[in-house]
Amino acid sequence: MTESFAAPAFDVPGLPEELWEEIGAYLPREGLAGLAGVDRQFHEQFSGVVRVGDQDQLEAALAFEGAWCIAVEAAGLTVTRAAVHNVPIIALADVRVSAGLVHARGDVHVTAWGDASVRATDQARVTAHDQAFVHADAQAQVTAHGRSTVHAGHQVKVAAHDQTRVYAYDRTQVTAHGRTTVHAHHQAQVTAHGETTVFAEDQAQIAAHDRTTVRAYQHVQVTAHDQADVKYR
Repeated sequence: MTESFAAPAFDVPGLPEELWEEIGAYLPREGLAGLAGVDRQFHEQFSGVVRVGDQDQLEAALAFEGAWCIAVEAAGLTVTRAAVHNVPIIALADVRVSAGLVHARGDVHVTAWGDASVRATDQARVTAHDQAFVHADAQAQVTAHGRSTVHAGHQVKVAAHDQTRVYAYDRTQVTAHGRTTVHAHHQAQVTAHGETTVFAEDQAQIAAHDRTTVRAYQHVQVTAHDQADVKYR
C-alpha cells in the first residue's frame, strides 16, 4: 500500500512549504528520497510534482505520464481535460475546470462544469455548473447550478439552484432554490424555496417556503411557510 508523508522539515529549493502541505497526501514516501539540495527539474522528473504557471504548461502537464500531481500556481488557467491517470490537480490560485479532479483550499476560487470533480476545504470557494461534483468541508463555500451534486460537511455554506442535489452534514448551511433536492443530516440547516425537496433527519433544522416538500424523521425541526408540504416519517 502506498504510504503518504507529512511535510518535510528541510527546505527544498524552489518548492514552497505550502505546496508540500497540499501534496502530502498524494506522493509516496520514496518520492522524497534525496530531495534536499536538488533543483526544480529533479522535482518534476522524479518526484512527479509538476508546477505550472501558464496555459501551455498546464496542457503539457495534463498529458505528462510521470505526473503524480499537478500544482496550478497562476490564476485564470483552465483545466480542459482530466490529467493522465486522473492524478489530482492542486489549485494554488483561481482556476476553471471542465474535467478532472481538482483540490482547493484557502483563498482560492474554482469554477467547475462538465465532468469536473472538486474537493474544497478551509474556506475555498466553488461555483459549480452542469454536472460537476463538489465535495466540500471545513467552511468552504459552494454555489451550485444546473444538475451539479454537492456533498458538504463541517459548517460549509451552500447556495443551491436549478436541479442540483445537496447532501449536507455537520451544521452545513444550505439555501436552496428552484427544484433542488437536499438531504440534510447531523444538524444541517436548510432554508428551502421554490419547489425544493428536502429529506431531513438527525436534528436537522428546516425552514420551508413556497411549494417546498419536506419529508422528515422525528427530532427534525421544521418551520413551514406558504404552501410548504411537510410530513414526518
